[in-house]
Amino acid sequence: MLICPICKRKYEAGNEFCTNEGARLVSTKGPDDTADTSKVTSPASDASSTHESALRELREKLALQDKQIAQLKKDLTAAENEVARLTAAGDRSDAGAPPKTIAKKSDPSSRETSLEPTEIVPPPEGAFGWLVCVSGPLVGKRFAISADGLVIGRAKKFSDAGGISISDSSVSNPHAWIGVERDRVVIKDEGSTNGTFLNDPDSDPIKKKAVLEVGDTIIVANNAAQFVFKK
Repeated sequence: MLICPICKRKYEAGNEFCTNEGARLVSTKGPDDTADTSKVTSPASDASSTHESALRELREKLALQDKQIAQLKKDLTAAENEVARLTAAGDRSDAGAPPKTIAKKSDPSSRETSLEPTEIVPPPEGAFGWLVCVSGPLVGKRFAISADGLVIGRAKKFSDAGGISISDSSVSNPHAWIGVERDRVVIKDEGSTNGTFLNDPDSDPIKKKAVLEVGDTIIVANNAAQFVFKK
């Protein structure tokens, strides 16, 4: 049997607080149901105890976090010292290393060689200039224009035959021909589907042929590639 220490109302086992006074119920001491009121606690005292317990747990967590932060700082300092040591060791290693070799430029007599867009190299003997690719998959390469001329097309066979192969679906087979007529370098469109343009992709495509001047830009199809004519 349980009893409220304030109003003395009795409750069956399983109840915890008095419905009238809110006090915690206590068990009766004997047949006269006299309650021991020495351990009566109120809801206010219970709440205070709960708050103190929560504060104690929070302080413990903060103390643990402070220890973890201190350890992380130690680990960070150790890592920074190790990086500094490795960097210093690498600098000493580089200081004693032989100078790096500079790759030689491609033979200017080659039909197809690499060339920086701003670099000027005389064409090989018997050639009438260069086509330097400045845009597209062949950017940086130069192609010598011989008396026989060269063909631009999509298939690899054009490259194998000394021409220019551009692997792009907008390029036709063949697409254009660049060669020499009456001592002038000309470009002819070979009936391509997407056209060949000179200097401006928004200009009219070359109908039959056009004479090339030094510095002219040949635009193949839908900007699949661009070549600058140089001597």
